[in-house]
Amino acid sequence: MRPLDRPITDIKGVGPARAKALHKIGIDTVGDAVYYLPRDYRDLSHADSLAEARHGQDVVVIAAVCTKPQTHRPRKGLTVVKAILDDGTGRCAAVWYNQPWIADAMQKGGKWVFFGRVEARFGEKALQNPGYDPCAGELPGILPVYPLTGALSQKVLRSLIQEALELAGPLEDSLPQGFRLRLGLVELNYALQAIHHPSTIEAAEAARLRLAFEELALFLLMLRNVGERRKCCAARRPYRCPQETIDHFTASLPFRLTRAQQRVLH
Repeated sequence: MRPLDRPITDIKGVGPARAKALHKIGIDTVGDAVYYLPRDYRDLSHADSLAEARHGQDVVVIAAVCTKPQTHRPRKGLTVVKAILDDGTGRCAAVWYNQPWIADAMQKGGKWVFFGRVEARFGEKALQNPGYDPCAGELPGILPVYPLTGALSQKVLRSLIQEALELAGPLEDSLPQGFRLRLGLVELNYALQAIHHPSTIEAAEAARLRLAFEELALFLLMLRNVGERRKCCAARRPYRCPQETIDHFTASLPFRLTRAQQRVLH
């Protein structure tokens, strides 16, 4: 069995429940995961300053949680979790709506990478529903954003796709090298790595162009092949069966042919 054809359950951590969630987004094999492409990217390669953040600005900050997140329920059906962040240049609130689990996930003193939009109201700046990742001492870089169902998270899918790439190993490039270089297209294995883990947005775009070209080229070749087969079939001469053979065959049947069957036979 080719590595790309192996079931997705061959990847560590994918049990029946997770396999069912992956099936909903079209991932059943290792190959499906390798070719499940991001819909967008989140650039977390540069940190912003809370002191300089302005209303309406999308920011990425490395900040510590200064206060234990507080949970409020201003009205039925609405839960608000609020924490105060400090990045060394200034402080800012972070507010999450209807995500009560964040109060337990984010402890006071912990350092995180936060990314979201700043809103200034009543003299206070706040990050509204920011995304967050544990800070390991450096920024995560450019993160892919995949189409998902509610049962999966971006973090889980990123990890799963990375394991799928490792399990698949080096793949044979379907485009001849000379042809590919003449068109300025990157190599297949580079494209798959760059589409899922780009070093720059430009690298991701080069990878997307290469994979899109290959998909379109294979589709056009398939159409051409179908057209050639139709031409070949149309050029064949029909086989002429002697009437006596047909009469002998129909006489051997234990029933009489209907008019429709006679027309078809004719």
